[in-house]
Amino acid sequence: MLLGPQIFYLPILMHTRFDAPSYVIGAVLSGASLTTALTSTQLSRLTERFWEKSLLRAAFVLYAIALTVVAFCAKPAAAHCSGHPVRYGAGDQPP
Repeated sequence: MLLGPQIFYLPILMHTRFDAPSYVIGAVLSGASLTTALTSTQLSRLTERFWEKSLLRAAFVLYAIALTVVAFCAKPAAAHCSGHPVRYGAGDQPP
């Protein structure tokens, strides 16, 4: 899953919308890679406990929710999301 939006879109989004420095972007991508690696080591235990289709469905729903939340958040320090996509650049102030 790292080859999708996380590798190609997330760094650009973090830089333009959140004005994140490169070391923060690298830390987030490294954290995602580490999480994927740790989850992969436990995949056999998960498939023994849960049905494979259930795992795929849960992963799809969680991934979709995460991407939707990121798309609607204006700033990472915001306590909640506005519910509307941000239409201003990284240096501009909200209306």
